[in-house]
Amino acid sequence: MHGSPATNPRWIIGSFIIKHILNLSDEETLQIISENPYMQFFLDCNTFCPDSLFSPTVLVDIRKRLGNEIFNQFSDELIKICFPEKLNYENKVGNKGELKIDATVADQYIRYPNDLGLLNEAREKTDDIIDELFEKLRDKLIVKPRTYRKAAHTKYMSEAKKRQKQLV
Repeated sequence: MHGSPATNPRWIIGSFIIKHILNLSDEETLQIISENPYMQFFLDCNTFCPDSLFSPTVLVDIRKRLGNEIFNQFSDELIKICFPEKLNYENKVGNKGELKIDATVADQYIRYPNDLGLLNEAREKTDDIIDELFEKLRDKLIVKPRTYRKAAHTKYMSEAKKRQKQLV
């Protein structure tokens, strides 16, 4: 395979939108995107990535490929989308309410971890890692390491059913 992998077009267009809305340079745009999970969600990233999604030179290359005229048309469309209040629309619709942002609001399906739950989850993941490593090293290992997973699971279940839980 030759060259670097293709950059997601949604990342590029979204980066230009963020750049125009916040009036940033190419470098500043990619820096703020790498620091902000909400902007990465806007760009349709699957997971948070603290590193830059692509090099600032990609934005320069896109400008060169499009040419001045087409890029200016693209920029004009972005400005219309990003700053509609600055344009004179005849059928302008005003705000229909107010947005209240509260840091205490959370989706109901989020599980709040507790010490016992975290301990059990770590035990289960460790068991999975041991299983995976044993499969990869099966020719070198004769016997699978003992983990006492049934005993650990039984102990976890008996503790989880109690009203007041105690870590042992």
